[in-house]
Amino acid sequence: MRYAIRLRKDTNGTYLVTVPDLPEAITFGETPAEAKLQAIDAIETAMMSRIADREAIPLPKAKGKYHVDLRPAITAKIALWNAMLKQGLGKAALARKLKWHLPQVDRVLDVRHESTISTLTDALTAAGYALSVSVSPSRNARKRHGAREAA
Repeated sequence: MRYAIRLRKDTNGTYLVTVPDLPEAITFGETPAEAKLQAIDAIETAMMSRIADREAIPLPKAKGKYHVDLRPAITAKIALWNAMLKQGLGKAALARKLKWHLPQVDRVLDVRHESTISTLTDALTAAGYALSVSVSPSRNARKRHGAREAA
């Protein structure tokens, strides 16, 4: 999943980053590269806040010169959360369907927790969705913790 970011040099010499699809995700960095890495953290923080507030996480729609790519597991977690909201499925109900303890559901929804593909598949299936994966050639070989520059 690729979120567009706006990157501009601020008056104090740092680079300000905003995320059009997640207005609450605002951060900065000393360099453009650092700002992009900070953008991933800001996006993850915004997602965790939306989950805590029981709000949907908007899918990326904005286009732009700069962007950051989220890890596939985070994409699956976003899909799971939005599916749960759409189905009216709370955390406790998902836990019952999966015969999990509530902390397991909390972990599978935590964007900073490394969930396995099988765990995400099970959770999405219980929410009425299927996980599919596609692989394609990389657009840019230079990767920095999930951030890529636009070509």
